Parts: sequence; structure tokens; C-alpha cells
Amino acid sequence: MHRGLCAIARQRPGPADVVVFTNDDVSLDAGCIRTGVAALPPSGTMVLARGIDAANGHAFESGQRFRAWRLDVQPATDRITCAPTRGLFVRWADVRRVGGFRPDRLPHYYSDYEWTIRACRRGLRIVSPPDLHLRVR
Repeated sequence: MHRGLCAIARQRPGPADVVVFTNDDVSLDAGCIRTGVAALPPSGTMVLARGIDAANGHAFESGQRFRAWRLDVQPATDRITCAPTRGLFVRWADVRRVGGFRPDRLPHYYSDYEWTIRACRRGLRIVSPPDLHLRVR
């Protein structure tokens, strides 16, 4: 993720340009990118696609709330303070506000959680619209 952000920075994106974080174990439904970008306000908010289990079609995640080193899955999207980056839409200006990932401290696992917790601590919110989802294999 960090190297990806460095590559994007070299392209000199504008502040309103959208970065979509995703993983290699997901499938985007038709219209996912369009829906995610449309749900993204001009600034201050990240939009999270809900995870759908590809095997059974059930939603299993729409973000978590980070409290006292515990993660609680949140059905209410106004309480999300921590999220995976497997389907996260963010404006470039907000990415810059948060800063890069920290591969020297968290080279892989949990780096997305640390990044989104840091984003919330810097004033960004995370929302997860019910019509935005991706399938996780």
C-alpha cells in the first residue's frame, strides 16, 4: 500500500482525485467504482465498501470501532473508526492529510487498521453505504 501511494504521488494527482484501495482477493460488482466515487463527499470522509462473502453472499463487515485495543464490528456506519483497505475510497487531499503507511513499523498485517485509525484521529470519518459492496473470496 505504501509503495502504491508513493507511485500515485509521483503522478501528481489533484486534491479532489480519488484513490481506491482494494485487495487481490476481492471482486468488484458492476458499478462498484461509480457508486463509491458518487458516495464520496468533497473532503473529510472515506467510503468503505461492505464485505460480502463470495461463497454465501452474506455481508460480514462494514467497518469496526476501535476502543481500548479491541475491534468491534459496527452495523451502524456512523460509529466506524477503523476499517480494512480492501474497498476504501478516499480523496487524494485526505490521503495527504493522513500521510503514508508505515511499512517500517507494520510491514503488512494491520497496517490498514493503523492507517484508518490515524485518519479518524486526524478528523476524517468513515461511512459504509448499504448499496456499496464487494465480494471477498
